[in-house]
Amino acid sequence: MIYLRSLIETKKRKTEAVIQAPPIIQQAPAFSGDFIKYIKDAENSIKAGFRDGKWYPYNSVEGGNDTIAYGHKLRTGEDFSNGITDAEADALLLKDINKARDIVIEYHSDWVDKFIEKATVYVQKSSTNAPNYQFFANLNPTNSVFKLSQKQLEMLTDYAFNLGTLKSFPKFAAAVFRSDWEAAGKEYKRTYKDANGKSHPLLGRNVAFFDRYLKSKSSISENITHKSMGLEDMDTYAYELKSEYSYLRYSWDKNTNTFYLRNVGTALEYRNKGYSKELLVKLFEIIKSHNGVLDPKPYTDSGEAYTRHVVEKLAGEFGVRLI
Repeated sequence: MIYLRSLIETKKRKTEAVIQAPPIIQQAPAFSGDFIKYIKDAENSIKAGFRDGKWYPYNSVEGGNDTIAYGHKLRTGEDFSNGITDAEADALLLKDINKARDIVIEYHSDWVDKFIEKATVYVQKSSTNAPNYQFFANLNPTNSVFKLSQKQLEMLTDYAFNLGTLKSFPKFAAAVFRSDWEAAGKEYKRTYKDANGKSHPLLGRNVAFFDRYLKSKSSISENITHKSMGLEDMDTYAYELKSEYSYLRYSWDKNTNTFYLRNVGTALEYRNKGYSKELLVKLFEIIKSHNGVLDPKPYTDSGEAYTRHVVEKLAGEFGVRLI
């Protein structure tokens, strides 16, 4: 007898109001040194509060209690005015990470309970040919939603460490539980409020998180907008490719099927991180689809040598002729 149906029969026999989800035995694995380093860099890469070989409290950008070392907000009764050593800072970090991990495990357990309840109601009220009926009816304890991979645990531990909860990102957490990376890519961005209550994006952290966990799972084109900017000249149309951190402008002479690279720009803090290359890749995809040629000189004659190098390399990879 399939798993969910057996749960339903158990419910009928015992006249229970709610079906109980399977017990989740989530081990508490040790996090890798690479993940610890990632958290350290995300929380305090500039080593704020570190002087003379010790860590001291420093003002939190979001206001409230001071912070020490790697994102530890001082709690009532804690006094670090004499500073702490590197070893003590590492121990404090591991303690906070493990607490965040426990928050994730508990949240996931509650989410699975609700998921099972919804699945049960759906199966009870739906016909066997209803959409998703077979998926829900054949759920079993080996299904991926009932357990967290190490990568999923890391992703959500980062959020719980940073925010103290997952409740403010329910859509993102659910997407990670379901391994729905397209949805996760739309919900992952974090913000913070400064001392005056004004919201700001956590740009650096969002970029680091995306690069580590989502970039390889996302299509480049999903993160890029492509819009027409109207006629540039007779038979020549201007366009813009834009991502969150970069933009690229080009024009296309449809009469000669020639594309012209006009401008490429990236926010200063994201230079040398590959974001302009993503836009160049998209441009070459467009040119290739039209069997066009590219004249990069309007930009590369005055632009960065890096862009010229990337253009030449991509032209070879895509088989696009440069003029």
